[in-house]
Amino acid sequence: MHWRCIPGGRLTRWRRWDRWEPLAGLAADVGLVVEPGRLVIELRPPGMDKGAALTALVAERQAGPVLFAGDDLGDLAAFAAVRALRGEGHPGVTVCSASGEVSELAAEADLVVDGPGGIAALLSRLARSLAPSSRPAP
Repeated sequence: MHWRCIPGGRLTRWRRWDRWEPLAGLAADVGLVVEPGRLVIELRPPGMDKGAALTALVAERQAGPVLFAGDDLGDLAAFAAVRALRGEGHPGVTVCSASGEVSELAAEADLVVDGPGGIAALLSRLARSLAPSSRPAP
């Protein structure tokens, strides 16, 4: 559950944990765990995080090179998964969508770009560089 777009005055109300206690109870009732992040609460199966999901997806899909872009502390596990994949010879890169609020993520990233617009620009450049018309003739 994200609340990044709630106007500032109401945001303070939503940051208080007591507002989320009923959600934690519901999560526990159905076997999920609560993972807080930057203006977000995630509900996940125990033992599951973005790193485990990414590793499973790469194996399941026999994926080629991996680019993982993130903007929150919950993405650290996926960054670690990309590093582990690289250690096994699988190409991969981590990209941080920079914000002043999550400097730990930027410290772990291979590349830091300026927010969501920076991610979009990076992906656009990658797409253009991979387009058949941009490749030199053999």
